[in-house]
Amino acid sequence: GILDCNRGRSAYIHEITQLWGLRGQRMVQPGEIATLDPRDVPVLVCGASDTAEAAGRDLAEYSKRGGAVVACLPSNDLLQAVGIKRVDTLNMPLRLRLSCLNAAGVGGDLLPIVGEAIAYEAVQADDVLAHLSHPGNDLRETPGIIDVKLGEGRLIAIAFDLAQSVHLCRQGDPSKAEV
Repeated sequence: GILDCNRGRSAYIHEITQLWGLRGQRMVQPGEIATLDPRDVPVLVCGASDTAEAAGRDLAEYSKRGGAVVACLPSNDLLQAVGIKRVDTLNMPLRLRLSCLNAAGVGGDLLPIVGEAIAYEAVQADDVLAHLSHPGNDLRETPGIIDVKLGEGRLIAIAFDLAQSVHLCRQGDPSKAEV
């Protein structure tokens, strides 16, 4: 499922996940999260938004019930549920280095990240799937994508606004380039 929120560019998240081969998502309204059954909606993607920020506690409870939450710029409530806090806003541009993910077509490349990004504190090294760094300064990396167990589920926290970054890098369906 995809959390339906305006600033989070829910429709754009739906579009790019479709292009990336992920099918079968449905829009989930914020009021549904408290009773959402992870067996029916095993994964809930949340774009960076005030809606996702306000739903942080409900998202944490959904994860504890067995759901996987994929959150861009996750709320403080959601991060606190796994013992992590935001410590800073990162200056742009950034590069993303995948450290534990094998992604087709990436092959060790540093992916450009633009838009908004944050730094985390209290992240276990085993939880980091990708790191953010400034171009030319790979020695000062910060977690970019983390994967943490939360109750019976998981939180995958993305330290940047994925939809905004993809949009600003002009990726997606070329027929919608002017949208």
